[in-house]
Amino acid sequence: MGKSSGVMRFKVSPIDIIAFIYCTTLFEIWGSLRVPVELLCVGCFVIQHFSSKRSFLLRSSNKYYFWAFAFTLMCALSVLYSKNAHDAYLGTRMFLETFIAGFAVLLYVDSNDRLIKILKYTTVAAVVFFFKILLTNPLQTILTQRQLGSINANSVGMKMAICAVIIIWLLKEKKITILKAVLILAVLLPAIIVSGSKKAIFILLFGVAFLLLLYQKNILKILGYVALAAAVLYGAYYLLMHNQVLYSFMGQRVEGLVNALLYGYASGDRSTRGRIDMIQIAIREWKDNPIIGYGINTFGIYNGISEFGSVNMYSHCNYTELLFGVGIVGTLIYYSIFPWLIVSQLRTFRSSAVQKIYLTIIVILLIIDIGMVSYLDEFMQAQIVFASAACLFAFSNEEKELS
Repeated sequence: MGKSSGVMRFKVSPIDIIAFIYCTTLFEIWGSLRVPVELLCVGCFVIQHFSSKRSFLLRSSNKYYFWAFAFTLMCALSVLYSKNAHDAYLGTRMFLETFIAGFAVLLYVDSNDRLIKILKYTTVAAVVFFFKILLTNPLQTILTQRQLGSINANSVGMKMAICAVIIIWLLKEKKITILKAVLILAVLLPAIIVSGSKKAIFILLFGVAFLLLLYQKNILKILGYVALAAAVLYGAYYLLMHNQVLYSFMGQRVEGLVNALLYGYASGDRSTRGRIDMIQIAIREWKDNPIIGYGINTFGIYNGISEFGSVNMYSHCNYTELLFGVGIVGTLIYYSIFPWLIVSQLRTFRSSAVQKIYLTIIVILLIIDIGMVSYLDEFMQAQIVFASAACLFAFSNEEKELS
């Protein structure tokens, strides 16, 4: 296996090709073939791991397994008491699929080198994904209506933004050439703008600022980065508000959110008001059954047709979605892995470069969960899988240094 210390020393084996194909399944590239392709990758990871007789001891200490099993069990129990058992079953099955995929991927990711490969493959898969969008949707529709076929534009923007932050980290660590970074960013940044996602802009700006702060030890430099981040944020907002093209894509959406925050619910745009309504509904209904909720994945069915005309809506907030579905118990189980990840990352990020990017991603997930439902998102769940592996590798390196 090639060393990760230099850009040129980066070898690709057949199992690495399978890993890249797996990364493409984290995006809406394969359509109805996604599950079969993912299962093929899962099978290859399992066969490769056990045929090579790699040690499983390190992975057995990974809290990800216990966490995913506990939350899957809670989801399964919710099927038994939910009035909408079918939808609760579907939600349980979808999370179980992500659990199985996560288990198998951790059999492949057995070193920091492979984690870095996964990061690279993910950014390349994002590029492939956006080209697919351009090839399968009329350009005029994309540019004027944010219509990306059956693909959610906000989801596209957020994934592209996380990948852009990853590219900045790869560039910072000299794991990718400047030319490759520029070429990939030349695709990711327009994709973010086209998506019109407010959360994507936040992820990009906050993610880059937070990541760069992790590299600083001098308090004056840290304060300087904070000031620079504030200036960039203001500059970006000014540009969105005063550039006609950017305003039509994203500025008016950001303006609606800012107005709602500053002047109240009535000042927000339709999209922002709709999201606030759904969050409030979830909280109101949860209060009637706070301990175990109404069953995973049942918010839309319980609350009927929304103003957006769909019976399969979600509350647009992972916290309220989980509180409604599995109550306080299930929500605490779901978020129980995050303290372990963050404490582990804070303890080791100065000695483990890969911890810096995963600490950034995990913090991003906790924040954007306020405005998205991530527990069934394959891409977001994969980041939790990889972050758990990064923590174990960092601890393993510490133990080796002490011995």
